[in-house]
Amino acid sequence: EEPIQVAPWQGQEQEQVGRSMTRFEEMQQEADRGKCNRGAAICITNSLGHVPTWAEPTPRPKPPTPQPQPQPQPTNFPRAFRLSLISCTEFTITAIPHPNYYDNRFVNLSGLRIHIKRIAREHGGATFDDTAGASEDASSGTPSKRWRIPLGAYISLYTWLTNEDRRTHVEGIPQRQLAIASLGQEMKGKAYPSANTLVSYGLPAGIAKALAPYQRGGVDFVRHREGRAFIGDEMGLGKTIQAVAAMSLYEREWPLIVFSPSSARYHWEVEFMHWLGEDSVVNKPPEDECGDEVYHDSKNETEVAAFAQKKDYADDNEAPETSSSSSSSPELLAAEAPVPAMRLLRKSHVNVLTSSKDPIFPKNETRVVICSYGLAPNLIASGVIQPGMFKCAIVDESHMLKNKNTKRTKAILPLLMATTRCILLSGTPALSRPMELWPQLSALSQKGWWDDEAEYVRKYVRSDGETADGGSLAELHTLLTSTVMIRRMKVDMLKNLPKKERHNAKIRIKDEELKREFAKSMQLLREGKGTLGELARQHKKEEDERKSAG
Repeated sequence: EEPIQVAPWQGQEQEQVGRSMTRFEEMQQEADRGKCNRGAAICITNSLGHVPTWAEPTPRPKPPTPQPQPQPQPTNFPRAFRLSLISCTEFTITAIPHPNYYDNRFVNLSGLRIHIKRIAREHGGATFDDTAGASEDASSGTPSKRWRIPLGAYISLYTWLTNEDRRTHVEGIPQRQLAIASLGQEMKGKAYPSANTLVSYGLPAGIAKALAPYQRGGVDFVRHREGRAFIGDEMGLGKTIQAVAAMSLYEREWPLIVFSPSSARYHWEVEFMHWLGEDSVVNKPPEDECGDEVYHDSKNETEVAAFAQKKDYADDNEAPETSSSSSSSPELLAAEAPVPAMRLLRKSHVNVLTSSKDPIFPKNETRVVICSYGLAPNLIASGVIQPGMFKCAIVDESHMLKNKNTKRTKAILPLLMATTRCILLSGTPALSRPMELWPQLSALSQKGWWDDEAEYVRKYVRSDGETADGGSLAELHTLLTSTVMIRRMKVDMLKNLPKKERHNAKIRIKDEELKREFAKSMQLLREGKGTLGELARQHKKEEDERKSAG
Protein backbone atom coordinates (compact mmCIF):
# COMPACT_ATOMS: atom_id res chain seq x y z
CA GLU A 1 0.00 0.00 0.00
CA GLU A 2 1.09 3.54 -0.75
CA PRO A 3 2.04 5.62 2.32
CA ILE A 4 -0.41 8.36 3.38
CA GLN A 5 0.78 11.74 2.31
CA VAL A 6 0.81 14.15 5.23
CA ALA A 7 1.19 17.89 4.85
CA PRO A 8 4.26 19.35 6.56
CA TRP A 9 2.23 21.47 8.94
CA GLN A 10 0.05 18.49 9.87
CA GLY A 11 3.13 16.43 10.67
CA GLN A 12 4.54 19.20 12.87
CA GLU A 13 1.25 19.48 14.74
CA GLN A 14 1.05 15.72 15.34
CA GLU A 15 4.69 15.64 16.45
CA GLN A 16 4.04 18.49 18.93
CA VAL A 17 0.93 16.77 20.31
CA GLY A 18 2.84 13.53 20.60
CA ARG A 19 5.61 15.21 22.61
CA SER A 20 3.02 16.86 24.85
CA MET A 21 1.23 13.55 25.44
CA THR A 22 4.48 11.76 26.20
CA ARG A 23 5.54 14.42 28.69
CA PHE A 24 2.04 14.44 30.22
CA GLU A 25 2.16 10.66 30.81
CA GLU A 26 5.65 10.89 32.29
CA MET A 27 4.59 13.62 34.74
CA GLN A 28 1.49 11.64 35.69
CA GLN A 29 3.69 8.64 36.56
CA GLU A 30 6.16 10.85 38.49
CA ALA A 31 3.28 12.41 40.40
CA ASP A 32 2.03 8.94 41.33
CA ARG A 33 5.52 8.06 42.66
CA GLY A 34 5.64 11.41 44.53
CA LYS A 35 8.51 12.79 42.48
CA CYS A 36 6.48 15.48 40.77
CA ASN A 37 3.82 17.95 41.84
CA ARG A 38 0.49 16.92 40.41
CA GLY A 39 -0.24 20.57 39.67
CA ALA A 40 2.58 20.59 37.10
CA ALA A 41 0.88 17.81 35.18
CA ILE A 42 -2.37 19.67 35.29
CA CYS A 43 -0.64 22.69 33.66
CA ILE A 44 -0.42 20.65 30.47
CA THR A 45 -4.16 20.22 30.59
CA ASN A 46 -4.76 23.89 31.31
CA SER A 47 -2.38 25.08 28.59
CA LEU A 48 -4.14 22.94 26.00
CA GLY A 49 -7.60 23.82 27.28
CA HIS A 50 -8.70 20.18 27.57
CA VAL A 51 -7.41 16.74 28.62
CA PRO A 52 -5.58 15.41 25.56
CA THR A 53 -5.88 11.75 24.62
CA TRP A 54 -4.56 9.73 21.72
CA ALA A 55 -8.11 9.46 20.40
CA GLU A 56 -8.71 13.25 20.75
CA PRO A 57 -5.36 15.00 20.92
CA THR A 58 -6.67 18.44 19.92
CA PRO A 59 -9.72 20.30 21.22
CA ARG A 60 -12.86 20.12 19.23
CA PRO A 61 -13.91 23.37 17.58
CA LYS A 62 -16.57 25.16 19.60
CA PRO A 63 -19.97 25.46 17.95
CA PRO A 64 -20.93 29.04 17.03
CA THR A 65 -22.82 30.94 19.72
CA PRO A 66 -26.45 31.25 18.64
CA GLN A 67 -27.43 34.89 18.10
CA PRO A 68 -30.80 36.04 19.46
CA GLN A 69 -33.25 36.51 16.69
CA PRO A 70 -35.11 39.84 16.65
CA GLN A 71 -38.65 39.48 17.83
CA PRO A 72 -41.23 40.48 15.29
CA GLN A 73 -42.71 43.85 16.23
CA PRO A 74 -46.48 43.93 16.18
CA THR A 75 -47.79 46.60 13.88
CA ASN A 76 -50.97 47.24 15.83
CA PHE A 77 -50.77 47.66 19.59
CA PRO A 78 -52.42 50.06 22.05
CA ARG A 79 -50.34 53.00 23.24
CA ALA A 80 -50.62 55.63 25.96
CA PHE A 81 -49.50 59.26 26.15
CA ARG A 82 -49.46 62.07 28.69
CA LEU A 83 -49.84 65.72 27.73
CA SER A 84 -48.40 68.16 30.29
CA LEU A 85 -47.53 71.85 30.56
CA ILE A 86 -43.94 73.02 30.34
CA SER A 87 -44.78 76.74 30.30
CA CYS A 88 -47.84 78.93 30.08
CA THR A 89 -47.53 78.88 26.27
CA GLU A 90 -46.23 75.36 25.56
CA PHE A 91 -46.93 71.73 26.41
CA THR A 92 -45.22 68.42 25.70
CA ILE A 93 -46.20 64.82 24.98
CA THR A 94 -44.73 61.85 26.84
CA ALA A 95 -45.17 58.14 26.16
CA ILE A 96 -46.30 56.19 29.24
CA PRO A 97 -47.19 52.53 29.91
CA HIS A 98 -50.71 51.66 28.86
CA PRO A 99 -52.91 51.01 31.92
CA ASN A 100 -54.35 47.86 30.30
CA TYR A 101 -51.30 46.67 28.36
CA TYR A 102 -48.20 45.70 30.28
CA ASP A 103 -45.51 45.35 27.61
CA ASN A 104 -43.26 48.39 28.11
CA ARG A 105 -41.39 47.77 24.84
CA PHE A 106 -43.98 49.86 23.09
CA VAL A 107 -43.66 52.95 25.31
CA ASN A 108 -42.32 55.41 22.74
CA LEU A 109 -43.28 58.28 20.49
CA SER A 110 -42.35 56.62 17.20
CA GLY A 111 -44.45 57.62 14.23
CA LEU A 112 -45.80 60.84 15.77
CA ARG A 113 -43.31 63.38 14.42
CA ILE A 114 -45.07 64.05 11.13
CA HIS A 115 -48.48 64.37 12.80
CA ILE A 116 -47.22 66.68 15.58
CA LYS A 117 -45.52 68.90 13.00
CA ARG A 118 -48.65 68.99 10.85
CA ILE A 119 -51.05 69.80 13.70
CA ALA A 120 -48.82 72.46 15.28
CA ARG A 121 -47.92 74.19 12.00
CA GLU A 122 -50.81 76.63 12.05
CA HIS A 123 -50.16 77.51 15.70
CA GLY A 124 -46.54 78.55 15.25
CA GLY A 125 -44.90 75.14 14.83
CA ALA A 126 -43.52 72.51 17.22
CA THR A 127 -39.85 71.87 17.99
CA PHE A 128 -38.04 68.89 19.46
CA ASP A 129 -35.67 69.78 22.28
CA ASP A 130 -32.88 67.20 22.50
CA THR A 131 -30.32 69.26 24.39
CA ALA A 132 -31.19 68.20 27.94
CA GLY A 133 -29.26 64.98 28.47
CA ALA A 134 -30.13 61.33 28.22
CA SER A 135 -32.90 59.90 26.12
CA GLU A 136 -36.45 59.67 27.31
CA ASP A 137 -36.98 56.85 29.75
CA ALA A 138 -40.53 55.89 30.54
CA SER A 139 -39.53 53.96 33.65
CA SER A 140 -37.81 56.95 35.22
CA GLY A 141 -40.39 59.40 33.92
CA THR A 142 -37.75 61.94 32.95
CA PRO A 143 -38.51 63.37 29.51
CA SER A 144 -35.12 65.01 28.98
CA LYS A 145 -35.69 64.95 25.21
CA ARG A 146 -39.10 66.41 24.61
CA TRP A 147 -41.41 68.13 22.20
CA ARG A 148 -42.27 71.79 22.70
CA ILE A 149 -45.74 72.26 21.24
CA PRO A 150 -47.74 75.54 21.25
CA LEU A 151 -50.61 75.42 23.70
CA GLY A 152 -52.95 76.53 20.93
CA ALA A 153 -52.52 73.11 19.29
CA TYR A 154 -53.56 71.19 22.42
CA ILE A 155 -57.19 70.50 21.51
CA SER A 156 -56.30 69.46 17.94
CA LEU A 157 -53.56 67.05 19.06
CA TYR A 158 -55.66 65.59 21.86
CA THR A 159 -58.54 64.99 19.45
CA TRP A 160 -56.30 63.37 16.84
CA LEU A 161 -54.68 61.02 19.38
CA THR A 162 -58.01 59.79 20.74
CA ASN A 163 -59.65 59.40 17.32
CA GLU A 164 -56.71 57.77 15.50
CA ASP A 165 -56.99 54.60 17.57
CA ARG A 166 -59.85 54.10 20.01
CA ARG A 167 -57.59 51.96 22.22
CA THR A 168 -55.11 54.79 22.72
CA HIS A 169 -55.07 56.09 26.29
CA VAL A 170 -54.41 59.85 26.62
CA GLU A 171 -53.88 61.70 29.91
CA GLY A 172 -54.79 65.26 29.04
CA ILE A 173 -53.96 68.51 30.80
CA PRO A 174 -56.56 69.17 33.52
CA GLN A 175 -58.97 71.96 32.65
CA ARG A 176 -57.99 73.83 35.79
CA GLN A 177 -54.35 73.90 34.68
CA LEU A 178 -55.37 75.18 31.24
CA ALA A 179 -57.27 78.02 32.91
CA ILE A 180 -54.23 78.83 35.04
CA ALA A 181 -51.98 78.81 31.96
CA SER A 182 -54.29 81.30 30.26
CA LEU A 183 -53.84 83.62 33.26
CA GLY A 184 -50.10 83.27 32.88
CA GLN A 185 -50.30 84.14 29.19
CA GLU A 186 -52.30 87.23 30.03
CA MET A 187 -49.70 88.45 32.54
CA LYS A 188 -46.77 87.51 30.28
CA GLY A 189 -48.06 89.62 27.42
CA LYS A 190 -48.84 92.59 29.62
CA ALA A 191 -46.61 95.66 29.50
CA TYR A 192 -45.22 97.27 32.65
CA PRO A 193 -47.53 99.99 33.98
CA SER A 194 -46.34 103.57 34.08
CA ALA A 195 -45.69 105.45 37.30
CA ASN A 196 -48.81 107.55 36.75
CA THR A 197 -50.88 104.39 36.38
CA LEU A 198 -49.65 103.15 39.77
CA VAL A 199 -50.43 106.56 41.28
CA SER A 200 -53.99 106.20 40.00
CA TYR A 201 -54.18 102.89 41.90
CA GLY A 202 -53.32 104.72 45.14
CA LEU A 203 -49.52 104.41 45.26
CA PRO A 204 -47.71 107.50 46.61
CA ALA A 205 -46.10 109.39 43.73
CA GLY A 206 -42.63 109.42 45.33
CA ILE A 207 -42.18 105.66 45.45
CA ALA A 208 -44.03 105.20 42.14
CA LYS A 209 -41.43 107.32 40.34
CA ALA A 210 -38.56 105.56 42.12
CA LEU A 211 -39.57 102.08 40.92
CA ALA A 212 -37.74 100.53 37.99
CA PRO A 213 -40.00 99.30 35.14
CA TYR A 214 -39.75 95.63 36.16
CA GLN A 215 -40.44 96.62 39.78
CA ARG A 216 -43.61 98.38 38.65
CA GLY A 217 -44.48 95.10 36.96
CA GLY A 218 -43.99 93.28 40.28
CA VAL A 219 -46.31 95.72 42.09
CA ASP A 220 -48.90 95.29 39.34
CA PHE A 221 -48.58 91.49 39.62
CA VAL A 222 -49.37 91.64 43.36
CA ARG A 223 -52.30 93.94 42.65
CA HIS A 224 -53.74 91.53 40.07
CA ARG A 225 -53.37 88.72 42.62
CA GLU A 226 -55.43 90.79 45.08
CA GLY A 227 -52.52 91.25 47.46
CA ARG A 228 -51.62 87.56 47.87
CA ALA A 229 -48.41 86.82 45.98
CA PHE A 230 -44.91 85.36 46.17
CA ILE A 231 -42.10 87.63 44.94
CA GLY A 232 -39.21 85.28 44.19
CA ASP A 233 -36.89 87.66 42.34
CA GLU A 234 -33.17 87.00 42.50
CA MET A 235 -31.27 88.85 45.22
CA GLY A 236 -30.44 92.40 44.23
CA LEU A 237 -33.59 93.14 42.21
CA GLY A 238 -35.37 95.03 44.99
CA LYS A 239 -37.96 92.73 46.54
CA THR A 240 -38.24 94.98 49.61
CA ILE A 241 -39.30 98.12 47.75
CA GLN A 242 -41.76 96.09 45.66
CA ALA A 243 -43.36 94.68 48.82
CA VAL A 244 -43.55 98.09 50.50
CA ALA A 245 -45.07 99.65 47.39
CA ALA A 246 -47.56 96.83 46.79
CA MET A 247 -48.74 96.76 50.39
CA SER A 248 -49.24 100.53 50.40
CA LEU A 249 -52.12 99.95 47.96
CA TYR A 250 -54.00 98.28 50.82
CA GLU A 251 -53.13 100.79 53.53
CA ARG A 252 -56.80 101.19 54.46
CA GLU A 253 -56.77 97.55 55.64
CA TRP A 254 -53.75 97.97 57.92
CA PRO A 255 -52.34 97.40 60.62
CA LEU A 256 -49.62 95.51 58.80
CA ILE A 257 -47.28 92.94 60.33
CA VAL A 258 -43.83 92.17 58.91
CA PHE A 259 -42.03 88.93 59.78
CA SER A 260 -38.30 89.04 59.16
CA PRO A 261 -35.00 87.67 60.49
CA SER A 262 -33.87 89.42 63.64
CA SER A 263 -30.99 91.16 61.86
CA ALA A 264 -33.35 92.74 59.31
CA ARG A 265 -35.93 94.27 61.68
CA TYR A 266 -34.49 97.78 61.72
CA HIS A 267 -33.73 97.58 58.02
CA TRP A 268 -37.47 97.21 57.40
CA GLU A 269 -38.19 100.18 59.64
CA VAL A 270 -35.74 102.29 57.63
CA GLU A 271 -37.25 101.14 54.33
CA PHE A 272 -40.81 102.01 55.40
CA MET A 273 -39.79 105.45 56.63
CA HIS A 274 -37.69 106.13 53.53
CA TRP A 275 -40.31 105.17 50.96
CA LEU A 276 -43.56 105.96 52.79
CA GLY A 277 -42.48 108.44 55.48
CA GLU A 278 -44.02 111.89 55.37
CA ASP A 279 -40.64 113.47 56.22
CA SER A 280 -38.71 111.47 53.62
CA VAL A 281 -37.04 113.30 50.76
CA VAL A 282 -38.73 110.83 48.42
CA ASN A 283 -42.11 112.30 49.28
CA LYS A 284 -41.08 115.97 49.20
CA PRO A 285 -41.39 117.09 45.57
CA PRO A 286 -39.50 120.01 44.08
CA GLU A 287 -41.46 123.23 43.98
CA ASP A 288 -41.79 123.19 40.20
CA GLU A 289 -43.50 119.78 40.29
CA CYS A 290 -46.08 120.47 42.97
CA GLY A 291 -48.65 121.55 40.44
CA ASP A 292 -48.27 118.47 38.25
CA GLU A 293 -47.92 115.52 40.59
CA VAL A 294 -50.17 114.22 43.38
CA TYR A 295 -48.37 114.08 46.73
CA HIS A 296 -51.03 114.82 49.32
CA ASP A 297 -54.29 113.10 50.16
CA SER A 298 -56.34 116.28 49.89
CA LYS A 299 -55.21 117.02 46.34
CA ASN A 300 -55.69 113.39 45.28
CA GLU A 301 -59.20 113.29 46.71
CA THR A 302 -59.99 116.47 44.77
CA GLU A 303 -58.81 114.77 41.59
CA VAL A 304 -61.12 111.82 42.25
CA ALA A 305 -64.12 114.14 42.45
CA ALA A 306 -63.00 116.08 39.38
CA PHE A 307 -62.54 112.84 37.47
CA ALA A 308 -66.11 111.79 38.18
CA GLN A 309 -67.42 115.12 36.90
CA LYS A 310 -65.29 115.32 33.75
CA LYS A 311 -65.69 111.73 32.53
CA ASP A 312 -68.43 111.51 29.93
CA TYR A 313 -69.77 107.98 30.21
CA ALA A 314 -72.56 108.71 27.74
CA ASP A 315 -70.08 108.85 24.86
CA ASP A 316 -70.95 105.95 22.57
CA ASN A 317 -67.32 105.48 21.52
CA GLU A 318 -66.19 104.86 25.10
CA ALA A 319 -69.28 103.15 26.49
CA PRO A 320 -69.34 99.38 27.03
CA GLU A 321 -71.28 97.26 24.56
CA THR A 322 -73.97 96.35 27.07
CA SER A 323 -76.02 99.54 27.32
CA SER A 324 -75.65 103.25 27.86
CA SER A 325 -77.43 103.10 31.17
CA SER A 326 -75.00 100.60 32.65
CA SER A 327 -72.02 102.62 31.43
CA SER A 328 -72.63 105.26 34.07
CA SER A 329 -72.91 102.73 36.90
CA PRO A 330 -71.12 103.50 40.17
CA GLU A 331 -69.11 100.25 39.83
CA LEU A 332 -67.60 101.33 36.51
CA LEU A 333 -66.95 104.82 37.82
CA ALA A 334 -65.14 103.43 40.86
CA ALA A 335 -63.10 101.03 38.72
CA GLU A 336 -61.78 103.80 36.45
CA ALA A 337 -61.44 106.62 38.97
CA PRO A 338 -58.03 107.14 40.61
CA VAL A 339 -57.74 105.92 44.20
CA PRO A 340 -56.62 108.38 46.88
CA ALA A 341 -53.02 107.82 47.94
CA MET A 342 -52.26 106.38 51.35
CA ARG A 343 -51.61 108.45 54.44
CA LEU A 344 -47.84 108.73 54.77
CA LEU A 345 -46.10 107.35 57.87
CA ARG A 346 -44.69 109.08 60.91
CA LYS A 347 -42.04 107.57 63.16
CA SER A 348 -44.65 106.68 65.78
CA HIS A 349 -46.59 104.64 63.24
CA VAL A 350 -43.91 101.89 63.06
CA ASN A 351 -43.27 99.57 66.03
CA VAL A 352 -40.25 97.24 66.05
CA LEU A 353 -40.63 94.44 68.60
CA THR A 354 -37.42 93.71 70.53
CA SER A 355 -38.72 91.38 73.26
CA SER A 356 -41.79 89.34 74.12
CA LYS A 357 -42.72 91.98 76.73
CA ASP A 358 -43.06 94.80 74.23
CA PRO A 359 -46.65 95.93 73.53
CA ILE A 360 -47.84 95.17 70.01
CA PHE A 361 -49.65 98.51 69.69
CA PRO A 362 -47.87 100.94 72.03
CA LYS A 363 -49.98 103.75 70.59
CA ASN A 364 -53.38 103.84 69.00
CA GLU A 365 -51.80 105.21 65.84
CA THR A 366 -49.46 102.22 65.31
CA ARG A 367 -49.90 100.98 61.74
CA VAL A 368 -46.85 98.78 61.06
CA VAL A 369 -45.52 96.09 63.43
CA ILE A 370 -42.17 94.43 62.69
CA CYS A 371 -41.53 91.09 64.42
CA SER A 372 -38.61 88.67 64.16
CA TYR A 373 -39.01 84.95 63.56
CA GLY A 374 -37.46 84.30 66.96
CA LEU A 375 -40.12 86.27 68.85
CA ALA A 376 -43.13 85.24 66.78
CA PRO A 377 -43.75 81.70 68.17
CA ASN A 378 -43.78 82.88 71.81
CA LEU A 379 -45.98 85.89 71.08
CA ILE A 380 -48.46 83.76 69.16
CA ALA A 381 -48.44 80.92 71.70
CA SER A 382 -49.12 83.37 74.55
CA GLY A 383 -52.01 84.92 72.65
CA VAL A 384 -50.41 88.34 72.38
CA ILE A 385 -50.63 88.00 68.59
CA GLN A 386 -53.68 86.14 67.31
CA PRO A 387 -55.02 85.16 63.89
CA GLY A 388 -57.26 87.92 62.58
CA MET A 389 -55.43 90.69 64.42
CA PHE A 390 -53.66 91.69 61.19
CA LYS A 391 -55.29 91.74 57.77
CA CYS A 392 -52.04 92.45 55.94
CA ALA A 393 -48.66 90.71 56.26
CA ILE A 394 -45.22 90.71 54.63
CA VAL A 395 -43.03 87.65 55.14
CA ASP A 396 -39.36 88.37 54.46
CA GLU A 397 -37.09 85.37 53.71
CA SER A 398 -40.18 83.18 53.58
CA HIS A 399 -38.07 80.05 53.00
CA MET A 400 -37.63 80.06 56.77
CA LEU A 401 -41.13 78.54 56.81
CA LYS A 402 -40.11 75.62 54.57
CA ASN A 403 -40.59 72.91 57.22
CA LYS A 404 -44.22 72.51 58.17
CA ASN A 405 -43.29 70.55 61.32
CA THR A 406 -41.25 73.26 63.04
CA LYS A 407 -42.66 75.30 65.91
CA ARG A 408 -42.11 78.52 63.99
CA THR A 409 -44.04 77.40 60.90
CA LYS A 410 -46.89 75.91 62.93
CA ALA A 411 -47.26 79.21 64.80
CA ILE A 412 -47.03 81.65 61.88
CA LEU A 413 -48.99 79.84 59.13
CA PRO A 414 -52.46 80.19 60.76
CA LEU A 415 -51.78 83.89 61.20
CA LEU A 416 -50.94 84.27 57.49
CA MET A 417 -53.94 82.24 56.36
CA ALA A 418 -56.22 84.60 58.31
CA THR A 419 -54.94 87.67 56.43
CA THR A 420 -56.59 89.15 53.36
CA ARG A 421 -53.30 90.42 51.92
CA CYS A 422 -50.04 88.50 52.23
CA ILE A 423 -46.77 88.96 50.34
CA LEU A 424 -43.96 86.38 50.62
CA LEU A 425 -40.39 87.32 49.72
CA SER A 426 -37.57 84.90 48.97
CA GLY A 427 -34.60 85.13 46.64
CA THR A 428 -34.09 81.37 46.86
CA PRO A 429 -37.44 79.60 46.45
CA ALA A 430 -36.85 75.83 46.74
CA LEU A 431 -38.20 74.88 43.32
CA SER A 432 -36.06 71.71 43.25
CA ARG A 433 -37.49 70.58 46.59
CA PRO A 434 -41.26 71.11 46.24
CA MET A 435 -42.06 69.81 49.72
CA GLU A 436 -40.25 72.80 51.20
CA LEU A 437 -42.35 75.08 49.01
CA TRP A 438 -45.71 73.71 50.13
CA PRO A 439 -46.02 75.52 53.54
CA GLN A 440 -45.39 78.85 51.80
CA LEU A 441 -47.92 78.12 49.07
CA SER A 442 -50.53 77.02 51.58
CA ALA A 443 -50.20 80.43 53.25
CA LEU A 444 -51.30 82.00 49.95
CA SER A 445 -54.09 79.51 49.29
CA GLN A 446 -56.91 81.31 47.54
CA LYS A 447 -59.55 80.56 44.90
CA GLY A 448 -58.83 76.86 45.01
CA TRP A 449 -55.10 77.26 44.27
CA TRP A 450 -52.61 75.30 46.37
CA ASP A 451 -55.10 73.92 48.87
CA ASP A 452 -54.79 70.15 48.30
CA GLU A 453 -51.57 68.90 49.90
CA ALA A 454 -52.19 65.22 49.04
CA GLU A 455 -52.58 65.99 45.33
CA TYR A 456 -49.54 68.27 45.41
CA VAL A 457 -47.36 65.58 46.99
CA ARG A 458 -48.63 62.90 44.60
CA LYS A 459 -47.78 64.93 41.51
CA TYR A 460 -44.61 66.80 42.43
CA VAL A 461 -42.83 65.13 45.37
CA ARG A 462 -40.85 61.91 45.63
CA SER A 463 -40.34 60.06 48.89
CA ASP A 464 -37.01 61.84 49.45
CA GLY A 465 -38.60 65.28 49.04
CA GLU A 466 -37.09 65.96 45.62
CA THR A 467 -39.06 66.77 42.48
CA ALA A 468 -40.91 63.77 41.08
CA ASP A 469 -39.37 64.20 37.61
CA GLY A 470 -38.25 66.81 35.09
CA GLY A 471 -41.67 67.10 33.48
CA SER A 472 -43.34 67.68 36.85
CA LEU A 473 -40.84 70.42 37.69
CA ALA A 474 -41.67 72.28 34.45
CA GLU A 475 -45.38 71.91 35.14
CA LEU A 476 -44.98 73.09 38.74
CA HIS A 477 -43.00 76.16 37.66
CA THR A 478 -45.67 76.99 35.06
CA LEU A 479 -48.49 76.75 37.58
CA LEU A 480 -46.57 78.79 40.15
CA THR A 481 -45.74 81.67 37.81
CA SER A 482 -49.29 81.66 36.43
CA THR A 483 -50.93 81.87 39.85
CA VAL A 484 -49.03 83.37 42.79
CA MET A 485 -45.29 83.67 42.05
CA ILE A 486 -43.28 86.17 40.04
CA ARG A 487 -39.60 85.40 39.61
CA ARG A 488 -37.09 87.39 37.56
CA MET A 489 -33.33 86.92 37.25
CA LYS A 490 -30.72 89.65 37.38
CA VAL A 491 -29.23 88.65 34.03
CA ASP A 492 -32.62 89.22 32.38
CA MET A 493 -33.68 92.41 34.15
CA LEU A 494 -30.43 94.34 34.51
CA LYS A 495 -28.96 93.82 31.06
CA ASN A 496 -27.38 97.29 31.06
CA LEU A 497 -25.89 96.91 34.53
CA PRO A 498 -22.29 98.23 34.41
CA LYS A 499 -19.41 96.06 35.55
CA LYS A 500 -18.57 96.09 39.23
CA GLU A 501 -16.02 98.71 40.18
CA ARG A 502 -13.90 98.76 43.34
CA HIS A 503 -12.50 101.91 44.91
CA ASN A 504 -10.31 102.44 47.96
CA ALA A 505 -11.71 104.95 50.43
CA LYS A 506 -9.09 106.52 52.70
CA ILE A 507 -10.23 107.61 56.15
CA ARG A 508 -8.06 109.87 58.31
CA ILE A 509 -8.43 109.25 62.06
CA LYS A 510 -7.94 112.44 64.04
CA ASP A 511 -8.65 111.19 67.58
CA GLU A 512 -5.35 110.00 69.15
CA GLU A 513 -7.00 107.47 71.46
CA LEU A 514 -8.92 106.01 68.56
CA LYS A 515 -5.68 105.85 66.54
CA ARG A 516 -3.97 103.78 69.23
CA GLU A 517 -6.97 101.47 69.55
CA PHE A 518 -7.08 101.00 65.78
CA ALA A 519 -3.31 100.28 65.58
CA LYS A 520 -3.66 97.68 68.35
CA SER A 521 -6.53 95.97 66.54
CA MET A 522 -4.57 95.90 63.26
CA GLN A 523 -1.58 94.37 65.05
CA LEU A 524 -3.77 91.60 66.43
CA LEU A 525 -5.19 91.04 62.94
CA ARG A 526 -1.69 90.77 61.42
CA GLU A 527 -0.80 88.10 63.96
CA GLY A 528 -3.71 85.95 62.84
CA LYS A 529 -3.25 82.81 60.76
CA GLY A 530 -6.28 83.16 58.52
CA THR A 531 -6.89 84.96 55.25
CA LEU A 532 -7.57 88.29 56.95
CA GLY A 533 -4.27 88.03 58.78
CA GLU A 534 -2.43 87.38 55.54
CA LEU A 535 -4.13 90.36 53.89
CA ALA A 536 -3.28 92.59 56.86
CA ARG A 537 0.39 91.58 56.69
CA GLN A 538 0.48 92.23 52.95
CA HIS A 539 -1.13 95.63 53.49
CA LYS A 540 1.46 96.48 56.16
CA LYS A 541 4.29 95.47 53.85
CA GLU A 542 2.97 97.64 50.99
CA GLU A 543 2.47 100.56 53.35
CA ASP A 544 6.05 100.29 54.65
CA GLU A 545 7.38 100.16 51.07
CA ARG A 546 5.47 103.31 50.15
CA LYS A 547 6.83 105.13 53.21
CA SER A 548 10.44 104.09 52.47
CA ALA A 549 10.06 105.09 48.82
CA GLY A 550 8.60 108.44 49.81
